[in-house]
Amino acid sequence: MLDRLAASMADEPVESLAVLRSMLTHPGASDAAAEGAARYRAQLAELLRPCLRSLTGADG
Repeated sequence: MLDRLAASMADEPVESLAVLRSMLTHPGASDAAAEGAARYRAQLAELLRPCLRSLTGADG
């Protein structure tokens, strides 16, 4: 199981792995990662909204 996990993370950026590690060892790191992910999702939604409107013909 650990070999499979290591193989799946082999190409991950070092920064991502550092965040994952700190989520296990530092209180609050998990909250910070969740906040960062929420910001990222909001940015993606904002970028994709015009594309989705165009595809669906929706106005808003």
